[in-house]
Amino acid sequence: IAFDPVEELAEDLGIPHLGYEGFVRYRVSDGKREQNYTGYHHHGVGSGQAWGSFFNSLQRLADRNSTDCVVMGHRHQRAALTITKRQIAVDNRIEVVDVPLVGAGSFLKHEGGTYAADKGLAPSVLGSATLHMYLDRHSIHARA
Repeated sequence: IAFDPVEELAEDLGIPHLGYEGFVRYRVSDGKREQNYTGYHHHGVGSGQAWGSFFNSLQRLADRNSTDCVVMGHRHQRAALTITKRQIAVDNRIEVVDVPLVGAGSFLKHEGGTYAADKGLAPSVLGSATLHMYLDRHSIHARA
């Protein structure tokens, strides 16, 4: 099938379709102040159903990409956690930064005849995690 509903939705919204993965630059502004954030968004990897497998997949994506946040879909878990990393700041000092890792969530009900039920998967908590990006400081937090 050559139809991708996400690509069509992106076109309708006038935003680029990134495909399986992509980097996103967010500009948050109130007209006086501005903060810029980068995110790495991935369709998702892995097939394990346990939380440990899910978090390990998310951690691997974060280890391979230096961004302000990492968001993963596919696995249908809604989750938000924060890891810390050390990096060299612009002024050459070593700083510790928080990096939110986000499981995007699910909108598929677990009912008879659905993919989740047919595969014997556990029901998902419906809804999505959110990212809160602040204007007064360079800080981003995730909530599930």
